[in-house]
Amino acid sequence: MNVLNSDSRGRKPRFGGRVRGFRPRLLPEIIGNAYSVPMRIGLRYFPTFLIASLLLGATRASAAVTVDRKPAVIERKMFDPGHRPSDMPALTGHESAVTQSQFECSVTLSYQVLSHKEQGGGCKAFLKVQGISVALQLKIVIWLPEGATPKLSAHEEGHRQIAERVYERAEKAARLIAKTVDETTIGGQAVDCDGAEKQATQNASSRFCESYLDQTARPSARVSEIYDDLTAHGTREEPAEDEAIRRAFEMAEHESAAQGRASPQKE
Repeated sequence: MNVLNSDSRGRKPRFGGRVRGFRPRLLPEIIGNAYSVPMRIGLRYFPTFLIASLLLGATRASAAVTVDRKPAVIERKMFDPGHRPSDMPALTGHESAVTQSQFECSVTLSYQVLSHKEQGGGCKAFLKVQGISVALQLKIVIWLPEGATPKLSAHEEGHRQIAERVYERAEKAARLIAKTVDETTIGGQAVDCDGAEKQATQNASSRFCESYLDQTARPSARVSEIYDDLTAHGTREEPAEDEAIRRAFEMAEHESAAQGRASPQKE
């Protein structure tokens, strides 16, 4: 499994933000890798991306791409600031609320074994992907302190809306990425050939994860960062949350377009 974890946190009048990098997180009974990338920006928003790589032997399935985008799951929890629950993310500085969003994607590959090459006490496996199935999920938990002001609540709900809006395009992104994996040849190396096959599929799912992350979780985090800048982390009366969200998406799209124009073109 690959995981990108993010949350957005509400704070009292003065704010700061920071971004943390990948950290390992092993998830049981899943073949794959796990990474957690908490992004703590302003009121703390960090999307979580999760991919599980499951293997289907060497039998041929239909060479199709299927994507199952499940409805978002939203939880809202209240807590006593003096006695925070053990399962609640830690608050830092003057933070008073946190919203966690987790993008999940379970990937199932079917493949044909093209070759096994034993050499140097190990094995190299080359596989042809013959089918890919993806299941998508978004989970959001909003933690608010007891007695939270309507403004703080509205601001945290804004972070939720950003994640949900990005999730609306997750299926399209996953389909486009999956088509670049389907019917391709992938390779892996390990001490034995079974392990090499597993490594090959893990490599493919990791590439899928990075591409999916680039099109969902990372843009979501950037929009949320701009949203916090526009609203001073929820302390400004104007712009209102809906307007700030609209402008944040617009500004992020302009940023992305400008970066694309500035990137060197491949010959």
